[in-house]
Amino acid sequence: VVRGAAPDWAGGRGETGGGAAQANARRPPRRTAALRSLPSGAKTMAVYENETVGDAAAVFCQAWNVPKEGKLTLMQKVSKRLKKRAKQREILSIPVTAADGRKLSLRIMQGDQHNIFDAARNFVNAMVLPETAISQLVQAVETRLPKFAFNVPVTMPEPQPPLNMRVQEGDDPFEISVAFLAQNDLDEGEMLPKMVRVIQGKMRQLGMPVYMNHFLTRNAIIGD
Repeated sequence: VVRGAAPDWAGGRGETGGGAAQANARRPPRRTAALRSLPSGAKTMAVYENETVGDAAAVFCQAWNVPKEGKLTLMQKVSKRLKKRAKQREILSIPVTAADGRKLSLRIMQGDQHNIFDAARNFVNAMVLPETAISQLVQAVETRLPKFAFNVPVTMPEPQPPLNMRVQEGDDPFEISVAFLAQNDLDEGEMLPKMVRVIQGKMRQLGMPVYMNHFLTRNAIIGD
């Protein structure tokens, strides 16, 4: 875990989140110490430390007038995402001091490094920080992450734009592929073995060591 100096954001609370932002702003600061967030359409729903998915969904649905039948679907999606995220390894933590004195922490988990802007935007929206903090957080994350060795272009389902999977020397191709798919709500299916083999091939091409930590755990479909 890499820890850097805590940025001190100037200005008041951001208003970009509308009703959801106001609901989040009313939460006691101690409940914002740990954040797990995910996009829900154009909005951000956050599940705070010691808060149930049901309670978080109730606040979110009330703020955005989500119908009752949509609440259950949202809760199922959120629970699924959080279970996947709980398995992901933290690769970076950046302390953040908000203008109102809250002590926060932007946690970059395995999978977040492929789309740092989204990770920073979700954090800013959930923590009700000014939009100007997004670019500052992106820069802070980029400067603290180790240098990437190469990118693997990944075509996303429409209408999402293509993404680059960013690979560092020493990465476990299996681990980063699983995390990438989970982060983007993609089924492993045939994509997982293909992605791992592409990364392995590029590593060998560049003369990098290829780690085989646990590639054979999925019915021996991956590996040499």
